[in-house]
Amino acid sequence: MAAGVPLGKKAANQLEAAKSVNPCSSADARPSTASASAATKGATSSNAASAGSRISTIIGVLLNQDARNAKSQANDLLDAARGLSLQLHFVQAGHEQEFDAAFSALAEARAGAHFIGADAFLGSRRDQLAALALQHSLPASGGGRESAEAGYLLSYGASSPDAARLGGVYTAKILKGAKPGDLPVVLPTKFELVINLKTAKTLGLTIPPGVLAIADDVIE
Repeated sequence: MAAGVPLGKKAANQLEAAKSVNPCSSADARPSTASASAATKGATSSNAASAGSRISTIIGVLLNQDARNAKSQANDLLDAARGLSLQLHFVQAGHEQEFDAAFSALAEARAGAHFIGADAFLGSRRDQLAALALQHSLPASGGGRESAEAGYLLSYGASSPDAARLGGVYTAKILKGAKPGDLPVVLPTKFELVINLKTAKTLGLTIPPGVLAIADDVIE
């Protein structure tokens, strides 16, 4: 995958990944935070409406409003959405007690795909969030392969082994006498697209062969 991907480009790639497996949704999906009109291509659903339906251009986004990076995540996603002609429907959840209401709101938005934000709290609740997404029949995506392993439909993010390798390189330099403040900031060099076919089957989705072909890993 791409090397040294900037945050804005990473957000675009994450939305592009979510869009690529976007099932059909009804045409009366409610408006959201960013405007768009073009239809998107993606996964087919065995339960999709036929006449009068279209591929949804809406992607639901769940963010933790209490996270320090919530605003920057939202801005990056909005910028990426404009470039991809997608609409974003934001919901917030900073506590477990808010999860049910958040997923109910996502379901009511009739978005074709859903992205769950990256922060320590939401990351520590991946299993619970994956279960809620399946309960509401929502195709969810997130950052890092741990999201797909937990049951999200797909994940796109920095490779954990590669991040550990970079950490090891930094540690070695410090042990050799380098001052941490003198070391340059190094961006992740490898990003992974992971698709969970178990989740796709549960949701009644067929992942396009072209998407499977570019996946770094497929969970079966």
